[in-house]
Amino acid sequence: MYLLVSIFFTTILGCFLFMMGPLFAKITIFGIVVGTLFRMLYLINYISRRLPRLPNEVKNNSQINPKQ
Repeated sequence: MYLLVSIFFTTILGCFLFMMGPLFAKITIFGIVVGTLFRMLYLINYISRRLPRLPNEVKNNSQINPKQ
């Protein structure tokens, strides 16, 4: 459902941008694209910080799998 709402609003925004002048439409599209890129960068940074870290020194597999 969220995908359909996003497609609908994006279509409305596209029609609105076509009706505007080319300069204002370009500025608006640039703001949307750059804002999306910064948001993705923030989310990737957030996800990478939350992932568990591996130990710094793993000498052999017996430390990882002691039963072998």
